[in-house]
Amino acid sequence: MKFNTRVTGARDAEAAVKELTDKIGRGAMRDSLTKAARIMTAAVKRGAPTGATGLLKKSIKQKVVTNTRKQMVTAYVGPSNNVTGQVDRFGNGNITTVRPAKYAHLVEYGTASRGGYGRKGEIVTPGNQPRPFMRTAYASTKTTTLDKYKSELGPAIEKTASKIRKRKVRT
Repeated sequence: MKFNTRVTGARDAEAAVKELTDKIGRGAMRDSLTKAARIMTAAVKRGAPTGATGLLKKSIKQKVVTNTRKQMVTAYVGPSNNVTGQVDRFGNGNITTVRPAKYAHLVEYGTASRGGYGRKGEIVTPGNQPRPFMRTAYASTKTTTLDKYKSELGPAIEKTASKIRKRKVRT
């Protein structure tokens, strides 16, 4: 017994699969990573020192970036460059603009003593002790964030696939 088969629409199916993987890369992964990164963003905000102005805590944001060439989605959590504040740093009425993104690493890792030594050998500026808030937030939430990402990815893929199916039915 001999059968001859003919497959039609293989190119259309291949194109639909490629479009689905592209949409998943840009849509589903992005959505699930955005939801997962919220956990870490909240933890960083909770741990950030307020200081005199609270600008550092206010500046903590998250940003999700898609690299279509590498088919990769990345989430960045940290101080935003867009947050600024007017501060009288030395109490002499001289107001300066500060950006927490420019000094967040100094708070995280601390500063060394600097400046010349006084007449009797004292350090003029003693430096600041490190107050880690980014590293501790990452360490405490990395498994929770990963679990949230895994749980959100499946439904996001289904949602994206149904959108593509609906679009194909309309055309």
